[in-house]
Amino acid sequence: MTELPKETRRPQKIREVMIAAPYSVQKDHALAVAAKLMEDKHIRHLPVFENRKLIGILSEGDLISALRDTSTRALTVAAAVKEVPVVAAPGDSLRDVVGRMVAARSDIAFVVDGSRLVGVFTTIDALKILVSVLATDPDPEVSR
Repeated sequence: MTELPKETRRPQKIREVMIAAPYSVQKDHALAVAAKLMEDKHIRHLPVFENRKLIGILSEGDLISALRDTSTRALTVAAAVKEVPVVAAPGDSLRDVVGRMVAARSDIAFVVDGSRLVGVFTTIDALKILVSVLATDPDPEVSR
C-alpha cells in the first residue's frame, strides 16, 4: 500500500487523534456543577476522579437520568458515575481502540498512560476521521 501525502495521512495511533487534557470532575462534585461544565464546554462525557484516581465516567445520558429524579438534585457525581468501558494506551492502534469501542457499545475511550489519564477519544472524533477519509477517496457515484 502506498503512503498518502502527509496532509492526508491517516492516523494510526490513538495518541494522534485523542483529545488531550480533557475536562473532568471529582466524584464529590454536585451533579449541577457537572451539568454546567458539560453545557458550557459542549461535551457529553466527563472523567470522574477520586483523590487523583480515575474511577469512572459521567455521561450526559446518565446525568440527565439522575437529574430527572427531583430527589437526586442535591446528589453528587458519585450517584451517577459508571465504570469506564474502554481504556487504551497512547500507543494503541486507532483500529484496535475503535474495535473495542464497537464491541463494548461505548461512545468513549479513555487514554491512560500508566495510571494517568492523558486523553479521551469519542465517536464524534471517529466520525471526524471518517469524514476526512471519505473526502480523500474518489466519489463512488462519479465512477459509475
